[in-house]
Amino acid sequence: MARKAVRVSQALVAEQLGVSRPTVSAIERKDRELRVGELVRVAALFRMSPEVMMSGGLGSRVQNAAMQASFRADGGKTLDDQEKWELFNLAPSSNFPTVTTNDSAPAKSSVPTVCEKVRSILKLEAPPLDIFGALYRTGYRLEFTALSNISGALMQAEGCSACTIVVNSDQPDDRLRWTAVHEFAHRVYRHLGQDSEHVDLYGPARLPEDQEADLVAAEILMPALNVLAAISKIEATALSSTAMYRLADEFHVSYTAMVVRCGSLGVLSPGQVQDLRSAKPSQIEGLLKLKESRRAAFDANTSMPQLAQRLANEGRLPPSWFEDFTTEGPHHIRRLQSEAAREYILGTKIVDRKTSVTELFEEVAKWVAREYPWSAA
Repeated sequence: MARKAVRVSQALVAEQLGVSRPTVSAIERKDRELRVGELVRVAALFRMSPEVMMSGGLGSRVQNAAMQASFRADGGKTLDDQEKWELFNLAPSSNFPTVTTNDSAPAKSSVPTVCEKVRSILKLEAPPLDIFGALYRTGYRLEFTALSNISGALMQAEGCSACTIVVNSDQPDDRLRWTAVHEFAHRVYRHLGQDSEHVDLYGPARLPEDQEADLVAAEILMPALNVLAAISKIEATALSSTAMYRLADEFHVSYTAMVVRCGSLGVLSPGQVQDLRSAKPSQIEGLLKLKESRRAAFDANTSMPQLAQRLANEGRLPPSWFEDFTTEGPHHIRRLQSEAAREYILGTKIVDRKTSVTELFEEVAKWVAREYPWSAA
């Protein structure tokens, strides 16, 4: 919970401890004891003193209250304690600025109608679409955070129009974009929320509301006319995994999403879809190196000092936030991460972004740990 509270990976913790990632996994499973020296070394990263961590102080703050939310998940699992803690902390309230635009579609609207509504609200034009930037610019609260069993959630406050769109930062950005559109589609459809203990199955057993949201996400991110126009430039015999990866990169969606989309549009046969889905996108990227050509990487050393000072001046961070190693410590990191992500996304074109949200969060956490280490004194 401490690691996920500051949104970092086991690999980063392993780097800080000087051990292997499987060793960190073993520690989290309680198959190996965490040594005192290791606990001291991660205190700066997790922003909690060893005493606070050993007392289980973070776990004691888990809230089990039910929340109205619509979830998208990779399996039929219930929410774990960390996810409940995350959703409780990110729940919208009447204090959060509300969006004044009419963002609901007429009852029982068709997929094309909802797609048109989404495009109008978010002011979307031609792909590749910067969904994150569009949500920020139109006033919606978009939160990236580490989750386990779900890909995202739409959380709506009772008695007001405020909402929070939560997406799982432990995924590539192309998958995060899909989830963000999916959750926003729930908002436009006016789908009813579900109890926080329930997670939808991913597959044929999923609720019709989730199937509708997926159809909207597919058409928004990969408009049929645009995909077919791009496909027309490729020889039918050249529809290989490499061609599909290039096409996915052009639209800034995942390889799997593009393959399935081409199948649904009749460009690929079911057999071709099955064969192409067996390819490993990471290996294709290793050969093509398309993402390496993106120019604008996030630089924590350049941006974080000024950002941290501004948040402190605005009262969004306590003046001595860097000295706080209580259970409030992770919240300061999360605030810095969220604002850094927002600034990077709004200040960098989608085609130029070299740093993913996951990588950005880790860069922020490392910068804070490096600049403001924990001291027993």
